[in-house]
This record gives sequence, structure tokens and C-alpha cells, in this order.
Amino acid sequence: VDRYPSAEALADDPARWPAGRPVAAYPEPPVERLGRWARSHQSLLAGAAVLLACATLGLAALAAQERRDNGRIKAERDSAEANFRFALGSLKATMQDVAGADLAFLARSEKVRARRADELVGRYRELAIKHPDDRQARFDLAQACHLAANIGRSMGQHDRARPLYAEATRLLESLGTWSPAQDDTTIELASTLDDDGENLRMAGKPAESEAKYLAGLAALERPGGRARPEAARRQAEARLRIDLSGAYTDTGRFD
Repeated sequence: VDRYPSAEALADDPARWPAGRPVAAYPEPPVERLGRWARSHQSLLAGAAVLLACATLGLAALAAQERRDNGRIKAERDSAEANFRFALGSLKATMQDVAGADLAFLARSEKVRARRADELVGRYRELAIKHPDDRQARFDLAQACHLAANIGRSMGQHDRARPLYAEATRLLESLGTWSPAQDDTTIELASTLDDDGENLRMAGKPAESEAKYLAGLAALERPGGRARPEAARRQAEARLRIDLSGAYTDTGRFD
């Protein structure tokens, strides 16, 4: 009576068991109930298993593709960095050739040196734009500008040299603001300011040249910026002081 509320329920129980449906005569444990449900929904479970397998394979394929992509990106980045360093080295060698004695003392070589120096500046500018945070690229660009300005000065092209000296000075001073002071940067800055001052003196502007010489001396005295070896710093300082004395003489301050 407690198990079957009616005669119809009692009569229905024997028919439910062969059909795989729960019966009132036997309360199924959860595990058996789950197994019975699985047997009666085999198509659904098979489809779900196929979907799960496809999803697993898809995720594995995506992970493998991601690893391949990351490896390719790293290889491309390493290759680009190697090419960049190679380009810097090649340009550095060319700059040394342009600045070297082999060309400097050849008769009527100024125009050739000026053209090659301008090409160097253009190439270095391209690299500096692509790698704005690379200290070596910016320092080398400053050196190329300094070299091109010196060649222009030697040819009497003082107005052409001035913006090149200014660009070199700006680059070198910016290096001192975002990175620890470097010995080569300090010497190069002092030398650039000295040559800029000489360019102004040759252009008949000794008063303006004084400011460049004084700025060069100040650069050598900046905290943390003293150049090493000490002999190089002293040589740069001596040259600046000699040129400053010449500017004082030109302006009549020593008369």
C-alpha cells in the first residue's frame, strides 16, 4: 500500500523495468540510476564524446600553432636585432673610412667625403627612427652629424655645419638624461661643442663661440660625467680652454 498508491501503479511497474525505467519496487542507488540513464541516452552521450574529442584536439592544435607562432616571432625578432647590429657595425666602419686619413688628405676629396658623410647621416637617422631607444644608434648618429659638420666646416660651409652640430649636441645631451653618463658620450659632447665653437669663430662670430666652449667645459664637469681615462678628459679640457682663449682674443677681452 505504501509503495503503490493504486492498482494501476502496481500494474505499470513490471512494464517499466524491461523498458529501463525506474520502478517503485526497487529504489535505485544514484550510480545505477546514472548508468541506466546513460544506457537509454547512448546517442546523446556518443555525440557529446565526439564534441569533447574535437574540442580537445582543437585546443591542442591551437596550442601547437601558438607555440610555432611564438617561435617564429622570436626568430624574426632575433634576426631583426642581428641585422640591426650588423647595420650599425657596417655604418661604423664606413664612418671610420670617411673620417680616416686615407680620404682626409687626398687632394680634392672634400666633396666625396661630404657626400658620403651626408649618406651616413641619412642612414643613421633611419635606424634611429626605427630604434628610438637604442643608445648606440643615437650615439652613432651624433658622431655622424659631428663628422659631416666638420667636413662642411673644412669646406667653408659654416651655415651648413651649424644645424649638424646642433643635432649632434642635442642627441648627446639627451643620452645623458635617460642613461647613466658614459665616458664616450662626455668626450664626444665636449668635442662637438668645441668644434661648433670653432665653426662660429671661423664664421666671424667669436662671441657666440665663447658660449660653446664654456658649455663644453661645463659638460666635462657634470656630476657623474667625468670622462675616463683621465688623460682623455684633460686633453679635451685643454683644447677647449685654448680655443676659449682664442675667442677672448678675437673679441678683445685680452687686449
